[in-house]
Amino acid sequence: MKTVYKLSVLIVLNMLCLSTLFSQDIMDVPPGTNNAALYYVIAGDTLPNGDRANLDRIYRLERGGNYLMEATINANYPIRLIAGGDESLRPPMIIAGQFSDGTNIRPFFNLDGENDRHLFKDIFFNGVDLNREYLGFTSAVVANGDGQSITYEGCIFNAFTGGATRFEGANNKIYIRDCEWRNGVSATHMFIGQQVTFPALPVDTMIITNNTFFNNNAFWLFQENGLARFQVIEHNTIFTNLVDPMRLRFASNTNIRSNLFYGTLAYGDSEEFRDLTVYEPDGSPTSIVSIYEAPSNILDAEGLTESDRKLNITHNAYFTPEAIKSYWETNSEVDDNIVWMNARTQALFDDADGHPFFHTSDNYNMDPSFTDIAAHDFVVDGVADFCETYRATLTPGEPLSGDAGTTRNYDAADGTDILIDIAWPLPENLAYTNPTLLVGGHDGLPVGDLNWHAGQRELYDEPNDIILSNKNVVEANFEITPNPVHDLVNITSPEEIVKIEIFNTAGELMQSVNVNANNKALQMARYNSGLYIIKVHTKNSISASQLIKI
Repeated sequence: MKTVYKLSVLIVLNMLCLSTLFSQDIMDVPPGTNNAALYYVIAGDTLPNGDRANLDRIYRLERGGNYLMEATINANYPIRLIAGGDESLRPPMIIAGQFSDGTNIRPFFNLDGENDRHLFKDIFFNGVDLNREYLGFTSAVVANGDGQSITYEGCIFNAFTGGATRFEGANNKIYIRDCEWRNGVSATHMFIGQQVTFPALPVDTMIITNNTFFNNNAFWLFQENGLARFQVIEHNTIFTNLVDPMRLRFASNTNIRSNLFYGTLAYGDSEEFRDLTVYEPDGSPTSIVSIYEAPSNILDAEGLTESDRKLNITHNAYFTPEAIKSYWETNSEVDDNIVWMNARTQALFDDADGHPFFHTSDNYNMDPSFTDIAAHDFVVDGVADFCETYRATLTPGEPLSGDAGTTRNYDAADGTDILIDIAWPLPENLAYTNPTLLVGGHDGLPVGDLNWHAGQRELYDEPNDIILSNKNVVEANFEITPNPVHDLVNITSPEEIVKIEIFNTAGELMQSVNVNANNKALQMARYNSGLYIIKVHTKNSISASQLIKI
């Protein structure tokens, strides 16, 4: 059972910006179909002239309830869904309905606006259709617009195969915490089962902390091209996958720390895959962490050079269980030495002159010793069987043509109805007993998702260093008075201030003010009490400091 740590009401309100950015207008949506269905409530929430009734409205769904989507919601406005009711009950489940011709409704949401802020909190997205069957390449939420900000907190994505959340727009921000992505499997294609995907576009911010990716085929995180500007990827558990778990090749200003990779890259590498550059564009052997030098056109667009990029990859753990190793060893065409970093990636970290801000250390090749033997054996043995069967059914010369026969949804292990009768709390438990890893994180906490370890999630400090820029970052060279502050705060700098930005502890931009002076007074009375980050831009530098609002 994954016990999700609940933030205090004060911090939650701060993170959601309920009082700062929009009024607390909450509409309760009961479970139902037809005119009462979620689609009709949200799509029909308009004024007589067709404008949205309230762009700041929050839709509250009922825990334990099922919500059948009768059409895709194509939203050029903010979507905010939260759960209400008895917290011991399963989160509200959104299920895809069907059109009159029997085709399934996918995705649930197309987020088409630009610069909108979306929130999904404690929502269960279920990816199988009404016949309990897996579909092809399916997503729950697709962000098509540019400059969007999306927060997922305490959500579950079950049985999605094509990027459960997918970003088709540029320069988006994503915040994912305390979620689980599970059973993204396919019998016919190892690359179908992606979970968080970005196409070849620049990404502004990714903060992905304390999530579990359980029993999925393909990528946990896929961001293949375009610069990823700011990332904190910490304390996540990736429990089995078939191909490279994380494509984040052109990351910059990034912390990848205290993550647990178990049974990943299970299908293995091969000479044929390297010839086809299935994993690596340059034909290198694959590895769990794969980083490239960024193309000059990507860096030039950001005003950066390769030596400006910052990557800190420490205190992660990785391990391959025996069932997967045995599959590697019994198939001569499969390489049986998947490493943490391939030679090309390691060379970047060894190049102190060309990459002065690349750092890696304290990454463990170590068995965590999971306590839930039933979940472990079902999933790991299923992965090994998939690999064996898929490889045995390949058409010669077509390395992606196999068919493993059946999916391996963990909920079906005991005959559970994989659409509506999924056990709650969820049946898997990814706690472990390895004493080194239990204190092996960069912060002294367990490696991996802290929600699996009683009392540990509360000890985690939410990241706020994500808001610092790549360029000319210096220690704070400005003064904040008073600090703590109740209403009016004064910010003074020896240099002319160009711009001041205020961020909350989730890394979300709360306010941006153009200044062009050496001092500025800002009104803080409308902000919730708590910790904020003040970021000051001058012509020559960027610096940041903490501000406490009381």
